Amino acid sequence: MRIQVLVVVFLGICALLVAVRAESAGSKQALSERGQATGNRPVLMAAGSGSSAGSSSGRARRAAPAHLPAPELSVSEWIKGSETTLAALRGKVVLLDFFQIICPGCRSVHPHIVEMQRRYGSQGLQVLGIAVAFELERLQTPSKIRTYVRGNEFNYPVAIDRGMTETFAAYRAKGTPYMALIDRAGNIRALDYYSPDAVEEAVKALLREAGPRG
Repeated sequence: MRIQVLVVVFLGICALLVAVRAESAGSKQALSERGQATGNRPVLMAAGSGSSAGSSSGRARRAAPAHLPAPELSVSEWIKGSETTLAALRGKVVLLDFFQIICPGCRSVHPHIVEMQRRYGSQGLQVLGIAVAFELERLQTPSKIRTYVRGNEFNYPVAIDRGMTETFAAYRAKGTPYMALIDRAGNIRALDYYSPDAVEEAVKALLREAGPRG
């Protein structure tokens, strides 16, 4: 009887060790895959205030794999400036500004975005504003967005996102103010919450890169 009990205990311990080892191996594999997925990416620091479309972890560092082709814009209407496409802007460095009109962080960084277009537009930068709404949609109707844009300084084209989030989702944006930086060849070079100093340094670096000129 005692031998049978010892055998049962021994087998139970063996089973537990096998389970622990399997779980450990799975965790290491997950960490390895995560490291490979985030390696060799241009990273910009997240801005300090804004609205998140996901969980609170959405404020972590975000970036896109270098040279990933930028999805074309999908917008319902252009409410400021002339209609354009990313294909038409090939040869320029493009800064996409995803913003909500109720977002305090968007209002805070807006003067810097205007200054970026003013300062670097002649060197090949083109800012595009993409108005989105993933929260409190009743306060961010197309009519209210048009009124907001008319009442504020925008020295670059502004469009309303189709369905209010279609382009936003295509770029896997996590909240606002969010930006995408696209190089002269039409590739995404960075995705992140808008941080003025980091964005400006990245823009200057992309403007210095060789490539087709628009």
